[in-house]
Amino acid sequence: MSASQLIKGGGPKKKEIHHKDFLPNYLPQLVNDIAAARRHPGDPRQQIHAVLDSIAVDLTSNNRASLVARYDRRGAMLLGNWGAELVLFDSLSTEVYGSDWSPPARFRWQHVTIDLVGPRNAVVYAQFLWHQPDGDSTLVSYTGVFAHDGKRWRIRAEHESPSRDDLKKSLCKPDTSAH
Repeated sequence: MSASQLIKGGGPKKKEIHHKDFLPNYLPQLVNDIAAARRHPGDPRQQIHAVLDSIAVDLTSNNRASLVARYDRRGAMLLGNWGAELVLFDSLSTEVYGSDWSPPARFRWQHVTIDLVGPRNAVVYAQFLWHQPDGDSTLVSYTGVFAHDGKRWRIRAEHESPSRDDLKKSLCKPDTSAH
């Protein structure tokens, strides 16, 4: 018997269920039912979580073509502490993921919140930890606007800002030039 049948009032007709019986006998099924509902493929939040997970894999495996393919075909508004720029889709592979771009050694999303703002639009609020090959890491605040094009969720806009301490480290590097 599933937990949903118990909740709807179904269940054994001949035996009364006591709370001492519920935990060991029915709680595991209830937990599984709740987990299955969260993994439902029709839930846009779960679809976007899957996109974020695959972005993490593509970043660390240096799969630039796959990263570019995740953006909206109209291009994307990219914002950060450096400024803002609308980058056309055809320019993403050179302007964003070109020869100056380096993949992280490790990458991890954290504190992800997905806000559905319409049937085909969502805002992702998160942070990510970007680990450099030298062992240094940067904590970055992230806001992304995702649009569903009828087939998949694509990135329409991104705002990335490193933490204040990480920004200070990158802007205030010690002068190592010879005087």
